[in-house]
Amino acid sequence: PPPALEVGGKGERCAACLATVSDASYLLRRSRFGPLTKSALAKRKLDLLELFDSLCTDVYLRHDDFPETHNAVCSDLWEEDEDMFIDGLIKAWGKEEGTAGEAICGESFGVCSKAELKEVKAKRAAATEL
Repeated sequence: PPPALEVGGKGERCAACLATVSDASYLLRRSRFGPLTKSALAKRKLDLLELFDSLCTDVYLRHDDFPETHNAVCSDLWEEDEDMFIDGLIKAWGKEEGTAGEAICGESFGVCSKAELKEVKAKRAAATEL
């Protein structure tokens, strides 16, 4: 949609996308599918679709900062291509935290610019040093 119709600013949309991917990764890790390998997860995509069924509707419970933007971005990702979203999660399964967010929000869907992703990485690194 044109920028005027998008909910939230560009930075908010990127943060919401990364949070959505983080939420999905957490749900997957904590589910009965968490111990599975990448290849096993790839065979269970229909089950994963069901697992993430309430991902966007539960956003108000998980995020109190700009929940409308979180909901809009999550819905956009899911409606645009849920297969690409799940494939991104599977591809990054077992890798460093944040890898899935960078791949999905940056490369796959283009919600985050390279500069925004670089800034997020720097903030994450600074937080781990504390």
